Amino acid sequence: MAKYSDIKGFTVQTLASDTIASQALGGTWASGGTMNTARNLTDGGTGTQTAAMVGGGGQGPGATAEQYNGSSWTEVADLNTARGYIGGAGTTTAMVTFGGNSSPNAYTELWNGSAWSESGDLNTGRQSMGACGATSTAALCISGASPSRVTNVESWNGSAWTEIADVNQERYYTTGSGSQTDALLIAGQDPPVMANVEKWDGSSWTEVGDLNLARFALASSSNPSGSDDTLAFGGHTASPDADKTNTESWNGTSWTEIADLSSAIAYHAGAGSDLSAALSFGGSSPSVTGASEEFTAPSIFTKQIEGQLYFNSTTNTFKETVSDI
Repeated sequence: MAKYSDIKGFTVQTLASDTIASQALGGTWASGGTMNTARNLTDGGTGTQTAAMVGGGGQGPGATAEQYNGSSWTEVADLNTARGYIGGAGTTTAMVTFGGNSSPNAYTELWNGSAWSESGDLNTGRQSMGACGATSTAALCISGASPSRVTNVESWNGSAWTEIADVNQERYYTTGSGSQTDALLIAGQDPPVMANVEKWDGSSWTEVGDLNLARFALASSSNPSGSDDTLAFGGHTASPDADKTNTESWNGTSWTEIADLSSAIAYHAGAGSDLSAALSFGGSSPSVTGASEEFTAPSIFTKQIEGQLYFNSTTNTFKETVSDI
């Protein structure tokens, strides 16, 4: 006797778009608002896609600070000391900036939502470091140049810096993401240009999966809640000698290449809280710019599953997800 399933077949799921392996793979970049002052940055920006902030930077040492509301940039009170290639962490109402290419290069300033005040200096002055932190009272200053590259890492408690465990590989023109107890230090150069990534667990640094593309002067989403769900984008490669559009997402284990930036960029800054929304701003491409780009990924998506069979109603085709062996 024939089975009912043999006669009637089986149900195939119908979808309007193809499945994707992760939220980030469904994301795209689009133009955002332009800053009032074009500037080179490295890791001096902080915040989210709709509430970002930057202080300092510029073609030379600059003092201007600006805030982003998701569509436009507004100038706010200047830093007390003009600086470029600084570090930054916190929010639009409570930010800390540190280091830079001024002399001496250990200055730290705090933003309270209306004005900047000088605070405790870094123990080791430096520029072009990795920076991260959720608030103006909990930040990390990682590696950088002083003027030669250093492995030193310092932790900020809101009033003073304390030296903690060094990174394994010194570097500058690097970028950091995460919190004071869960962070990533991503790529940069010693030289040579590197793809190395190190993870901080609150007590020590461990080398983890490399970026797919080695580069320096790149930016990352700040993701102040932790190191997972981080984006790294843009940057400059030595061979070929070029700015890049490449974007990669980190899931806690490995890096995956996703949608490129619209324009190649380096020496820029980044902001963002997760893989659904990020911001790239400033930098050079190759001239110094104030342009920004916004990365947006779908909050709801159909995740790709091995061996999944479905019908794409948009392209009118059957699809199956398989892995090459």
